Amino acid sequence: IQSQVKQAKRFYGNRNLEDCENLLLEILENSRENAEALRLLVRIYFERNDFVKICQYIDRYITERPEDSEMIY
Repeated sequence: IQSQVKQAKRFYGNRNLEDCENLLLEILENSRENAEALRLLVRIYFERNDFVKICQYIDRYITERPEDSEMIY
C-alpha cells in the first residue's frame, strides 16, 4: 500500500490527476483506513471543485485524523 501511495504522490506531483485519482481509489478499496490516500484524493477533488465527492471522503478522513485542522478548514 505504501508504495502505491508514493506512486500516487508522484502522479500528483506530475499533475497526472486522473491516474492519481484511479490509484487512490484502488488503494482505498483495498485499505479502508488510509488517511494519506484520503487526504490526497480530497485535494484532487478540491482542485476540480467537485464538492460532492469531497463530502464523500472528507468525513472518512476527519474520522481518522480529527486533529488535522488544516484539512477541516
